[in-house]
Amino acid sequence: EKRSKVDSRNFIIYFIFYFIIYWSIMLLFSFSNITFSLIIFYRRKFNLILIEVYLINFSWSEVFLDIFI
Repeated sequence: EKRSKVDSRNFIIYFIFYFIIYWSIMLLFSFSNITFSLIIFYRRKFNLILIEVYLINFSWSEVFLDIFI
């Protein structure tokens, strides 16, 4: 039980971590999908969450582009 609590905490930390990393890379490489796939393979343990973050951010980035550009 104690271990699962630590795992869920790590899960949240990595979620935030990759969320920030993803946005920085997307901005640097002009919304490149290739760069993000490197992050997915970099940490296979969080493959699922990274794919979800990718899908969420992909739709968000289009919205932000529509607003600001």
